[in-house]
Amino acid sequence: MDTFPAKVDLAFVHLSDLHFRRGSVGDAHDQDAQLRNELELDLRRLRPRLPRLDGLIVSGDIAFAGKPEEYLYASSWFKRICELLGCDSANVMLTPGNHDVDRALIPLDGAVDSLQKEIREAGSVVQCSERLAAIFISN
Repeated sequence: MDTFPAKVDLAFVHLSDLHFRRGSVGDAHDQDAQLRNELELDLRRLRPRLPRLDGLIVSGDIAFAGKPEEYLYASSWFKRICELLGCDSANVMLTPGNHDVDRALIPLDGAVDSLQKEIREAGSVVQCSERLAAIFISN
């Protein structure tokens, strides 16, 4: 099929797990440069086939280690993707993933660290689920 139906309710491009890495994105040691280039080529081929594009969804793991430099590079890359797709940057939806947290900022023995330990040490899946449910219900 060369094109998508003209009567689609919504059309989004969904990307995930990009893992921009501090110290290597955009330089000669960028392990993922070729992958991003191929993705850009795919998006260039896809765009003319879409009757319209309502937005870009990026779900999780934008960064590799949650460092500011990773997000700076990601931001410039997303701008390029928006231009390529003809998508307004206001229509980009981002959801963080586990790699989008700078773990160096989580204090040892703080609330988050203690909670992670408690969940890891749960004796069973049921105990883990019960603990998580208690947290969500209390907040």
